[in-house]
Amino acid sequence: MGPWIACGTVATLCAAWGDAQASGATEAEVSHELPIDKLRWKRKIDGATRQPVVLVACGSFNPPTLMHLRMFEVARDALAKRGWDVVGGYVSPVNDSYEKKTLIPSKYRIEMCKLAAETSDMIMVDEWEAKQPAYVTTIRVLRRVDEALNRGKGEREPKTRVLFLCGADVIDTMAIPGVWADQDIAKIFSKEHGLVCITREEADIPKMLEATPLLKRVGKNIIVVDEPVPNQVSSSRLRGEVAQGHSVKYLTPDSVIQYIGRQGLYQRDVDRA
Repeated sequence: MGPWIACGTVATLCAAWGDAQASGATEAEVSHELPIDKLRWKRKIDGATRQPVVLVACGSFNPPTLMHLRMFEVARDALAKRGWDVVGGYVSPVNDSYEKKTLIPSKYRIEMCKLAAETSDMIMVDEWEAKQPAYVTTIRVLRRVDEALNRGKGEREPKTRVLFLCGADVIDTMAIPGVWADQDIAKIFSKEHGLVCITREEADIPKMLEATPLLKRVGKNIIVVDEPVPNQVSSSRLRGEVAQGHSVKYLTPDSVIQYIGRQGLYQRDVDRA
C-alpha cells in the first residue's frame, strides 16, 4: 500500500503503515475468488510473443478518483511500447485494520471502486485484502494474485507477471526506516514481480532511489512512467470538497458521486483531514 495511491499525506500515514507492514496479518486468511472477467490475453502482437502482465494498485481508495483509473491507462500504454501485454488490472482496497482516522469502512470503499471501474475494459476490484481479519502487506497481495493467475500452468505456458502499480510517494516512503520491511521491498522490485511508478512533475525518482543502499541496488528494476497530463486530484482534496458541500463532478465518476451522496459519506470535519 502506498500514500500516493491512497492519496493521503505521507506524514499522516507513515506511523500506522510502518507498524502494519512490519507485522503483516497473522490470523487465518479469508478466501475470496479473484475476478478474471476482464482479463484479455493477446498472446502475440504483430507476430511477436509478448510477456503477459497484470497491474495491481493497493491503497485506501477513500474515495477512488479519476486519477486512480488514469494510472492504469498510462501504465498500459507505456508497457505496450516495451513489448509487454497488459492483460488486466486490479485495485485492492486496504484492510480496515490500516489505522487512519479518515478511513471509512471497506464495504463503502469496495463498492465505490466497483462503480468507478464499471466503464473500464481492464480494471477489476479484488476484495481479498479488505476482507482479511488483519492488515495485509503489499507483497502478500501481489503473491496472492500471482498464485491465482498462474496456478497449474505448465512449463511451456507463459506465466503472467504481477506488477505493483504506484505513485512516486510510495518510493519516497520506502526510504523511511520502519515503514517497509527490506525483504518486502526486495521481493516487490524482483524480476518475479516488478514496480511501475507513475510520476508527477515534481518527483525526482533517481534521487529517491539513492536514499538507501537497498533502493539503489534494486532500483534498476523499476519502470518509471511520466504522467503526460499531470494534475493535483487526490482523495483527500475530494473529501474536503464534499465536506464543504462543493461539487466534485469530473474528479470521480458520477456513479461514485451519487453513491457518496446516498450514503452520506465524508460529511464530518474529520473526513476532510
